Amino acid sequence: MKGVAAGPAYQVRWKGLHDLEFPPEHATVSKFRAELYEAILKYAKRYTQRQLQMILGEPQPRVSELLNGRIAGKSVDKLLYYAGAWVLRLRLSLHGPIRK
Repeated sequence: MKGVAAGPAYQVRWKGLHDLEFPPEHATVSKFRAELYEAILKYAKRYTQRQLQMILGEPQPRVSELLNGRIAGKSVDKLLYYAGAWVLRLRLSLHGPIRK
């Protein structure tokens, strides 16, 4: 029928860390990296790429990667270094084991 939109031919489903069969220690690191990245990005968006190059001491391609969410190759140490460039306070909270 003309004018009626058909439903999608495919369905996209997000797999969370629990669905991907990561060992718990890898999931914890990935979650920490993502939360740290969000905090860094909050401050990074206030600056131009050129200003970020100066603040972080990184070349433009690395700054672009940071702003575009390509952090898979970034270590937690590197992200902590970026957070330190803004003298961000970090608070770590550990809780008991996850019960299934």
